[in-house]
Parts: sequence; structure tokens; C-alpha cells
Amino acid sequence: MSDIITLPNLKTYLSESSSTFDTILAMLISAISEAIEKELGRSLIEATYTGIEITGNGSVFLYLPNWPVTTLTSLTEDDVELYEGKDEDFRLYTAKGILEKLTGCWSTTPKGIVVTYKAGYTISGTPTMPKDLQLMCYHKIARAWKEARSQGWGETSRSFPDGSVNTIEAVLFDKEEMAILDNYRRTII
Repeated sequence: MSDIITLPNLKTYLSESSSTFDTILAMLISAISEAIEKELGRSLIEATYTGIEITGNGSVFLYLPNWPVTTLTSLTEDDVELYEGKDEDFRLYTAKGILEKLTGCWSTTPKGIVVTYKAGYTISGTPTMPKDLQLMCYHKIARAWKEARSQGWGETSRSFPDGSVNTIEAVLFDKEEMAILDNYRRTII
């Protein structure tokens, strides 16, 4: 698990030049990034997955746990090496991390398919992290940041002299944010 935006970019977005709050902002980045990954049920940041054991479903399609796939290094089924290509054993759909078996179906032997691959998005170099996910993260942090600096976490109003406070129930992702996240969920063929 890793952050889907960087602290320097967030500070630019917030027009925050001071380093006074860097620790808090970094914590907010990590918390929102983790919440997004938990909601999606997968890692978003590019990583190498070595020797991942998968049980096939008896279908022509096999779904890798993380995507998009940037490199597939090896794939074996029941200890037999398989090769990618239209005249070979399987076809890889990189954007969704789907392997299509070109002859027959995937084995249902428990953990009989072993794959090594690299998948996910990058945020440095030439970034590939989807802009809508990043923007959603910026917006969520900006709202929390504004709230924290103005009246307090979760407060909608404060009434004096009795000191009463109205709060709102926390909803992690609203309807619009869920619509964005739905674009990055697994689609089963």
C-alpha cells in the first residue's frame, strides 16, 4: 500500500507553502489512499508480484488480483510454462489484468496457476495514476483540511453561549466519489 498523490503536489493544490503541517498532510494522504485501496480491494501503486498462486475457475478467463499489468514475466499452469500470443497459450488484457486461455479452460487445481507480473499505476517519472482518482484524493483532503483549520472535525455549526455543537455523520465516500471508484473495480466477463 502506498500513497496515490505526493505531498509536494498536495501542498501546491492547497497553496500551502509552510512545512509546519507536512506531517499532518502526509498522514491525510496515506489515510485517504488507504481508504481508496480498501474500497477497491486492490493495490493501485505499481509493484511486482512474484509467484502469485491462483486457483483457476474452469473458465477461459482468469483475473489477476492487481491491474493494470505492465509486465508479465512468467505463467505456469499445473507446472507447465505457458506463453502469450495469438498462436500460443493465452492472451493478456493488460488494462484489466485478464488472462484469456486460447485452448480449453483454466485449471481448477488449487493454487495450480503461478504467475509473476508487475501491475499498478505510477505517480512519479511518467505518472500513470488516473487523474480522476488523484483529483478525488486532493478534494477529500482539501475538505478535511479546511474543516480542521476552521471550526473542527465534523462540526457543522457551534452555538454559544451553551456550547452546543451540531455534527454530521461521516460518510467516507459520497455518491459522486463512488461513481469514480466504480470505474476502477473488477469487471467480470
